[in-house]
Amino acid sequence: MPKCKTVEEFGQELTKIRKHEAMSENKILLNDMLKIAERAKMFDGMIPDIHNKLQRAFERVSKYCISFSLEAENQDIRAIQDYENNILKWEEDIPNGLAEVNRKYHDYLEAKNISMEAYIETYGNILHNMTYTLESLPKICEPMRDWVLADETYPRKIMQEIRKIEKKKEEVSESHRRQFNRKNEDSSRVQRTIYNSKKVKDQLQNAMYERKQCRKREMAVQDNIDIIQEDMDEKKKELDENLKQFSNRKSNSPTLFDVLSAKVDTLHDEIQTLENQMKVHRRNMSRMKEDRLRVQKDIHICKKVHEKTLKDTQKVYEVLEREELNAKRLADQDAVLAARIKAAYRRSLLLVVDHLAEALRVTAAEVGKNWTTLYRKLPFNPPRDKSNLDYDIEAIDWTRSTNTEYKDLAYKGLEKWRKLSNKASTNALIRTLNSMKKQSIAQQLQRTVIIT
Repeated sequence: MPKCKTVEEFGQELTKIRKHEAMSENKILLNDMLKIAERAKMFDGMIPDIHNKLQRAFERVSKYCISFSLEAENQDIRAIQDYENNILKWEEDIPNGLAEVNRKYHDYLEAKNISMEAYIETYGNILHNMTYTLESLPKICEPMRDWVLADETYPRKIMQEIRKIEKKKEEVSESHRRQFNRKNEDSSRVQRTIYNSKKVKDQLQNAMYERKQCRKREMAVQDNIDIIQEDMDEKKKELDENLKQFSNRKSNSPTLFDVLSAKVDTLHDEIQTLENQMKVHRRNMSRMKEDRLRVQKDIHICKKVHEKTLKDTQKVYEVLEREELNAKRLADQDAVLAARIKAAYRRSLLLVVDHLAEALRVTAAEVGKNWTTLYRKLPFNPPRDKSNLDYDIEAIDWTRSTNTEYKDLAYKGLEKWRKLSNKASTNALIRTLNSMKKQSIAQQLQRTVIIT
């Protein structure tokens, strides 16, 4: 056997020798050596090919399996955050795995870049390097598999998140509605307490004014009593003097007697009149004092009621402030949840539309002039009859110019289907292509487009 520099040359020579009948007695050894050469050849071709395919797969997955987190507008949506965090991890793990495979494969190439004799002697080490390289492949495949599986369930998780947020929003909206009603009730209660407080305050002011007037009337009556008392004292003094004159008169003249008697009688009458006036004023004074005491009692009651209404008003104000703060908090929470729902719906639509748009572009480029047949077989909901489908095709065909390619017409038709049918999806498109015996296009979609 000629001396071989590489295991490839060794394998070629072994194949030649194997055909030689003289070596039949060493057939087992020859087969083992041939397996070593074939294993090396297969491994040398397999690892670069796998590495390139995994690299392309990673580039496509990182292009299409995305979270659209920027469209979330900083909304706290758990499904989006979890997926984005996982993507960041996978974007780090997969390139690290690719680099590790590449590094170990180069270690293997260096280890096998020796003479054939040394290769056979150190084959255990070379086989270890092969195994060591293969053991790194799961570090690429497993995170990529997890990424694709996560992307397939991502729209469903977003919809679950939407339903969860919508349920919470309903609860918050109901709480907000009840809180708003309580706030309105408290606001009405505040208005009533303010009205009652003003009413009591007016009553208190009126009572205090009435007490002041009572004092004035009492003072006026007291002045009259004092004046009458002075008049009575003067009349009584004058009566005493006349009685003394009447008792000490020295003359029994009838004229003097009559004069003194008349004067005494007049003074008696005047004193009696003053006493009657005094009695009237004293009764008035007694009634006025009773009125003043009643007013004083009313003032005392009004003060207590007024103080209580002030405290009640303050309490109701405090309750109203709390209710307003709670209502504002719930309104803000309601708005935040509404924004989350809007962002989540936008994300869900982006996921579906982006993948479907890519599928439409790929299909339009491949289906060519058969686009009219495809358009008639696509599922429409609501349904479109044959006349409507013919009209659609004719309208699209009217847009053709000398530079228009079939793929442009096909894309217009597929876009029209997407707009008119709520059943438009990548899966529906693939099923239709398979029914038309266009499996090659369907398989291309399955390879190049993430199905939604």
